[in-house]
Amino acid sequence: MTRHSGIFAAAVGLTFWCCTAPAAAAGFLLGAGTHVGQGRQYVGPVLERVERLGFRSVRDELYWARFEKARGSYGGDVTAERVVDLFEGVSRRPNGRPLVVLDYGNRLYGGGLPLSPQAVEGFAAYAEAVARRLAGSRPILEIWNEWNGGMGAHPPAAGRAEDYARLAVAAARRIRAVAPDATVLMGATAGYDGKWTDSLLATGALRHADGFSVHPYSFRHASDRSPEQAIRWLDLLDGKLRRWAGAVALPPPPVYVTEIGWPVSGKAADGISEARQAAFAERFLLLARARDYVRGVWWYELADGGRDARKVEHVFGLLRPDGSPRAAAAVIARWSACMHGGAGFEARAVTPSVHQVSGSCRPGHRFLALWSSAPGGTRLSVDGLAGSWYRGLDGGGRIDTPGPLSLRVGESPVVLASDAAADWPRVAVVE
Repeated sequence: MTRHSGIFAAAVGLTFWCCTAPAAAAGFLLGAGTHVGQGRQYVGPVLERVERLGFRSVRDELYWARFEKARGSYGGDVTAERVVDLFEGVSRRPNGRPLVVLDYGNRLYGGGLPLSPQAVEGFAAYAEAVARRLAGSRPILEIWNEWNGGMGAHPPAAGRAEDYARLAVAAARRIRAVAPDATVLMGATAGYDGKWTDSLLATGALRHADGFSVHPYSFRHASDRSPEQAIRWLDLLDGKLRRWAGAVALPPPPVYVTEIGWPVSGKAADGISEARQAAFAERFLLLARARDYVRGVWWYELADGGRDARKVEHVFGLLRPDGSPRAAAAVIARWSACMHGGAGFEARAVTPSVHQVSGSCRPGHRFLALWSSAPGGTRLSVDGLAGSWYRGLDGGGRIDTPGPLSLRVGESPVVLASDAAADWPRVAVVE
């Protein structure tokens, strides 16, 4: 995340060469940003917290400047070795995969964005060294972080897509040579940046990638900070990727949401309440999981980045600085097993403000999640629940009311579930 994450939907109207979304593909990953590479947390507590919340992946930085302190010599830095330990620890968990951010400049090659041929070659060699070191961990390797927003540039300036493409292709080729089972991500864009993405696609660099990564933050989008807005940007991005893929006769690259979150604070300018953060987390996860093109979501971030509630970067955490969980952490823990092992996720807009997501967390199980973004909520009539449906994802009060259930839904999803239902409930808006 960065100060440049306000680069959003400037290209909504560009051309480059309510609907039900299909079920998400197998292999969906739920992860969190951990920032051990920034020296924030030690490995042991991070692994314990990640496992407790049900994450199967972590996203962390293995900074070039730390990993290569002398030309051609890799590893040995204390912080970098902690990050490697974290990645290897995650990979030993069932179905665990680390997401490695390859980023930022190295003074040995001039610092800032690697633009010269020597700097590009140096970065590619570093990427190869990281891939070789982690080859047994099936890593996901993300090339840079928010190049379009100027992250890592000195002086700060937005990075050109054409320069990024040269760097990314050089790194991807070196990675493939030593770790053919690694997943290579390109993009890592700050927000939905349609114009920059068009420029990247025009270079053909995505031919060398396994997916496109994006940070669709909506918290600074003044007219709509909701998770539904972030999802709309993802749908626009997917459409753009599909059109490009069709033009070059390739399968469309999947999307990896490698950062998403909402800050919690009454003091930070863009902060929201903890209850709203939890509601937004649940809604985003459900809507993202119901899209076949989304292969994973990494929450920003596991724990607060500091203790100053006036600074937006300090208040994104699922956990407070003392390690205690916020309400959003309970949401993640409740849904993580279903996110990974569930099937048949479908999303539908009942009205522009009322949404539902349905699916199955295990064989024989069904759930229906309903919410409304309308002020004051929306009253619904839900028919077909009696006898076999209950409140909550995994059991609660059984619904025995004959006939339709009158239900008011607000910004936090109401979840109904069944282990025996033959048919789906029927939902209608009352008011």
